[in-house]
Amino acid sequence: MARLGGSTLGACREPPAIPVSTAARRSPAPRCASDACPRVAVPAVPPREGSLVHGSGRPARWTARLDPESRRECAAFGGRNVLERHDDDDEMESGSLSEEEENCMFSSANNSLEEESEGEIGDDRSETEEDSDQNQDSEQLMREAHQLATRLSQAHDCVRVLDIISIWPKKEHEGGTLSSAELTVTMNRLRALVKTCAAEWEKVSSHPGMAVIETSFVAHRQEIQLQTLTGMLTIISSMKGRTPGMVKAAFAQLVDLSPQLQTASKGTIASLCASLATIHDTPPVSVVRRIHEKVARDIGEYDPVTVASVLRRLAFIRPLPPEAAVAVFWDRALQSVPQLAMGGIKTILVPFVYFRPPPPVRLQDCMYEKCMELMPELDATSIGRLLVWMFRLQYPIPRDFWEVIEPAIVSVVQVETTDRDVQQVIEGYSGLGGANPRVLHVLLNKILPRASSLQPRGLAGTLRALATLEYKDGAALEALADRVVELTPRLTMKTISAIAWSLSSLKSGHDVLKELALAVAKMDTAMPAEVAKLVCSLGRLGVRVAPLMNKLCYFLDEQSLKDMDAMSIAYLSNAVSKLRHRDDELVSRIAGAVEWRYDRLNFEQAMTVTKCCALAAPRKNLLQKQFDDRVEHELRTADASVMVQILELYGVLKRRQGNEKVDMVVQHISGSVDKLKLEELARVMRWTGKMNLQDEGLLAALTTAVSVSYTSMSAEQLSWVMWGFCKVGHPIEEELFDALSRQISANVESLHLHDLCRFLYACARSQRCDPDVLSRVADRISTSQASDLGFPGISILLWSFGKLDLKHAGVLRWADDQLPSIIGAAQPQAYANIFWAFRRLDHRPSASFIRAAVKGVGRTMDMFKPYEISTVLYGLVHWDVELGDQWMASTISYMEEHIEDFDGNALCNMLWAMTRRGCKPGKSVIARACYQVMNDIHRLDYYQLGNFLWACGRAGFKPTPLLEEVATRVARIAHRLEPRALSSVVWGFAVCQFLSNDMLQAVKVASIDRFQEFSAFQLSGLLWGMSTLGWKGRKFYANAARRAADCIDDMTTVDLFTTVWAFARSGRPANQFLLLAYDRLSQEMNKLRAHQIVSLAWAIGKIGRCNNDVMEALAVAAEEKMAELDVKGISTLLWSFATVSYDPGATFDKLVAVIGSPGRETFPNWLSLTHTVWSCARLLHPIPQYVEVAGLQLLEKHKDAVQWKGGMSTQGPVDGRHLMLCLWAMSVFGDHSSEFVQGLADRVNKVDVLETMQDEQKQQLAQCLLVAAADGKVSPLECLPKHYKAEAMASWRGVVKWNSERELSTFHRNVTSTLHQLGVKYEDKHVSDDLCVCLDIFAHLPEGSPESEEFKGVAIELYGPQHLSSNLYKPVGKVVLRQKMIQDRGYRLVPLLYTEWMDLQSQGGVSSMKESYVGGKLFNAGVLERNLFSLPSDAAQSSQNGDSERGTRELVGLRLHEQGPESEAVSGSDMGGEAMDEVFSGLEYT
Repeated sequence: MARLGGSTLGACREPPAIPVSTAARRSPAPRCASDACPRVAVPAVPPREGSLVHGSGRPARWTARLDPESRRECAAFGGRNVLERHDDDDEMESGSLSEEEENCMFSSANNSLEEESEGEIGDDRSETEEDSDQNQDSEQLMREAHQLATRLSQAHDCVRVLDIISIWPKKEHEGGTLSSAELTVTMNRLRALVKTCAAEWEKVSSHPGMAVIETSFVAHRQEIQLQTLTGMLTIISSMKGRTPGMVKAAFAQLVDLSPQLQTASKGTIASLCASLATIHDTPPVSVVRRIHEKVARDIGEYDPVTVASVLRRLAFIRPLPPEAAVAVFWDRALQSVPQLAMGGIKTILVPFVYFRPPPPVRLQDCMYEKCMELMPELDATSIGRLLVWMFRLQYPIPRDFWEVIEPAIVSVVQVETTDRDVQQVIEGYSGLGGANPRVLHVLLNKILPRASSLQPRGLAGTLRALATLEYKDGAALEALADRVVELTPRLTMKTISAIAWSLSSLKSGHDVLKELALAVAKMDTAMPAEVAKLVCSLGRLGVRVAPLMNKLCYFLDEQSLKDMDAMSIAYLSNAVSKLRHRDDELVSRIAGAVEWRYDRLNFEQAMTVTKCCALAAPRKNLLQKQFDDRVEHELRTADASVMVQILELYGVLKRRQGNEKVDMVVQHISGSVDKLKLEELARVMRWTGKMNLQDEGLLAALTTAVSVSYTSMSAEQLSWVMWGFCKVGHPIEEELFDALSRQISANVESLHLHDLCRFLYACARSQRCDPDVLSRVADRISTSQASDLGFPGISILLWSFGKLDLKHAGVLRWADDQLPSIIGAAQPQAYANIFWAFRRLDHRPSASFIRAAVKGVGRTMDMFKPYEISTVLYGLVHWDVELGDQWMASTISYMEEHIEDFDGNALCNMLWAMTRRGCKPGKSVIARACYQVMNDIHRLDYYQLGNFLWACGRAGFKPTPLLEEVATRVARIAHRLEPRALSSVVWGFAVCQFLSNDMLQAVKVASIDRFQEFSAFQLSGLLWGMSTLGWKGRKFYANAARRAADCIDDMTTVDLFTTVWAFARSGRPANQFLLLAYDRLSQEMNKLRAHQIVSLAWAIGKIGRCNNDVMEALAVAAEEKMAELDVKGISTLLWSFATVSYDPGATFDKLVAVIGSPGRETFPNWLSLTHTVWSCARLLHPIPQYVEVAGLQLLEKHKDAVQWKGGMSTQGPVDGRHLMLCLWAMSVFGDHSSEFVQGLADRVNKVDVLETMQDEQKQQLAQCLLVAAADGKVSPLECLPKHYKAEAMASWRGVVKWNSERELSTFHRNVTSTLHQLGVKYEDKHVSDDLCVCLDIFAHLPEGSPESEEFKGVAIELYGPQHLSSNLYKPVGKVVLRQKMIQDRGYRLVPLLYTEWMDLQSQGGVSSMKESYVGGKLFNAGVLERNLFSLPSDAAQSSQNGDSERGTRELVGLRLHEQGPESEAVSGSDMGGEAMDEVFSGLEYT
């Protein structure tokens, strides 16, 4: 294979070009092929496997798509088989080059090659003789290569070149690569194309043909000599990193050939520098160092233009030349600059910017003078480089500089210039402080339309110019901001700081600043001064980026801070203060950097640094002693203005009145108030309020000064004056306050929101302002942008509205719209103000704000003060916001950690909210909270105390000392308490189950005549508490019932059922209120939760009456929420249905079945079991087998523990009443011998306390014995001692006797009147012979009648509402027992239903109809011998159905049940009272 170099390439040089004129040779070549003539497009189709031509390795599809000319060219390189396959495409296409065009382009290409003779690839002038053994094939191959190269150079068609190259390799022994000769020729032609056709080169540099060249280059790189390699590097640099293999191979060969650099020619070095300067990869350091040495040694021999060119190239090669070499370069440059023309000056300005050390002052002055001399000739590029050099090296600007440079800038920029030139001009001009509006506008008009193509430094210069002009075009700024974000990964630290400073000056780009700060935070190294500048920019806009702030100590070490000048330290300190960054280490470094030179700082800088240390590390007291010494010195000579500044800093340092230095400053200001400017007077008022200065002399002097000069003060200053006076609580005369208000209100439309906020705060604190003024202010606020006010500002504004009780709909809507977009993190006081205001104004904020607030508070909870977090949590819980478990866990942890810092008010709110949400702190925490509340009780509102007590009760903690103290205080001042306080306290005591008769008496007296002042919610809470604590005052509940009926429309569903429950618990039913309440509850039952439905059912059962609509709604709701009910709740529902005699039918059976369903808990206690068994017996629903099994389990669980109590127990030992009620219920179904019944009887028989059995249980025992006898069975109770049974029968007979002596009912008298008309012999209240049954009416049978032999007579039983279910009108359980006992004694039973009687009465109620109805009944019973009477058809039908739905039945449903001993001998109202106390105690009072 031929070697690249020596005579080989000399023999194969390009044949001479076609002669052309000199003018043609010197004419510039076209920028690309398309500029000169149309190019035949050859689509680049990727090669496919299996489509090779005759096994030669060339893709047939590609060659097929070549134009005929290209295919002929391919044939010249051995591709003749391609022509054989495509003989029909020989004609030239219309888009091919003509001969004249080819000659023209060929001459241009050769001309460009001749001019670059120094870098011609293959022109190595080696002393080695030409190899004599080269064969003819190689020479022929080279000739053919030259021929193809010539045609390619003529065409200037890069795509065409690469298409041919991609099929060029054809020799299998060469491994599919170009030979060295082919590679050399090809690289020569490609180099020519790079210079003449840059646009085309951009398109084809990633062509597959380049892969062939890369592979060939790597294969033959060791054969390439230095001069050839230098030329090839030009091609490689043009590929922009797309051929990494070539770059790596070229660098490796360059390292191997680096020793030859010492003897290389000047042209070779210059060409090599040009290539390395533009290549994308970093060249080997060893090679670059040899080039530096070579250039430094030979630069004295370079002509001035070459000096400028080489130095410019070296400025772009890394690493930069060492200082020794740079010193040599500057010496030679000093000699060359005076001899350079404009082009040379433009070139040599580049190293002026990059080389270090910078050029000496003498050289810079020489350069400046040369530029001024050539100024009329300088183009935009030269001027841009000149300005950038002066800006970056901070060259002192001569006096006449602007007069010369600004007209030049305008003249060169207005003609056609490149974007790069304009960017350099604007970077340098704005960086040097150029502020001529005309020049800046010319530059901006040129550059802003192309903002999306700006480069980093040009972007920084553009923003700097905009900041100088205070440019406010939103669209342009937005486009520039987008470009900044796009370029952020490419920006250097210095460019980032420059952009950030400009954006902060424009007060724009908050989000962009965040992106820049985050980019810096990710850097491993950064210039400390630039980081400080960036932080200053963030501080100017108040943009805090935590990752950067947390890394400041990493960037700003002690030495870098000491190297900063005083002004930079002051700016950095000010930014750290504004951003509220607390970092003890950083502040200590800042203090250390200025401590040794503190006396050399001017007073303003000293105050700034001291303020930073005070805000960021308040406990360290850094620099404060030095500042006090400075203050003591300044007080001797300082005027009033300086004193105002000192006062401001002492305010920041948290110094207060009583401090020696503060008192001195205040005294000094007091004596010179009249010398203060209006602006300074307003500042003094501001810090007077912030520092709470109560100096009478100062306040009197300020008042006098304000009263004299307020007419000349601006509205902003007046707002500070009013704010300051109100903050310290200094009274302002009403006349002066109104005058200030009028002057402010006259400028409402022009005032900033901050000023309005301060004005409203003053009005809120003084509780004085004209409503019209407030309305105007509110209207102004509702049409403004909240971003102008900020999150803290809007919080104070809303707090003021809350304090003034001004619920302005427009402002609230405005707040809902604006808050989500401006909500800020880590602003605890603002959150607390907003939540307090919304709650005070009874306004629920938008869901988006609540979500953002929950997220923000959760992230920064540790920054909140106790009263702030308690206010926020109280509001969230008040609005029923769902808070995650993690959020609440953080809250509990916060409370436990900071319990000592909470005051009583915050503890009340905190504990109430946490308990309401279901998160209960430990009892030790609650105990400590109670201790602190006890200490602060004199400052607490009783409404909050009630909430706190409620929370303690719900948490299972009974703070007895606190309860006793509150009870004593309330008993003494109850008449002065507001309704909500009375209601809250009573509610809290009820939940804690703490009874204080003195307090309840005082509350009764204080509220009994003030019920009209109670809201519906407060009334329901008071009634619930009083009834729970057992208050029974008749007049109290009567007055409360009237108020409840009046405000029933204002009650929520929960308030409504709470009030119903309270009246039920008190035993003082309110008929009028219940009628209204039942109507609403029947429609709103679905709004109640499961446990509330159970509580309402208990209340209805306790009252003992209800209409069918409510019971039906209750049954539907119970069935819907069946899955949420526990066994206790279900049993209570069943008991309620049975107590009011309402039979829900299938719903009842479903509820009973749910208790026994798999996976359900069985009966937890005897009360639930008794409720279920008794309810089934009452409504005659069968008792499931699992109930009896559960009863046996309970019996086994409580073997010997049986007790008799006044009320049924819900836990612990079994109550004897449970046993007797279950036995009574089983008797209803005739069960006297089951295992369950036997177990109940055995338990009763085994106890030794039967003598303590109450009358109620004795009567039930007697009924069980009598019913068993009637059923013909032996009761297991027969085994009881005789004297117990005798006592039971005696008690029962006493009830029978009492019943026989009762006054007759109207129904009874109407029936007996009818019997009298029928001539029937009867007896009222007939008692059986054994004194065990009292018949309502006893009718004698005719003597001698067949019935008289079988029956003693006829018992006419009158069944009223208490004997039938209210909806189905079927007999209840007690009726079944009574019927059995009557029939067992030989009486024939004739029942008369009150429903049938009412139907007769509703149809006219004439005597004949009643006689017919009763007569028919008695005829069937054998009392009358003939059926002389017949019922009318409609009455008879009604009698049979017994299901009339007339209004009278609804009325009956509300009549009090006359439950006597004959019923169940147990008042249903007593059953379940204690059980439901637990259920209802789950309700909250807020």
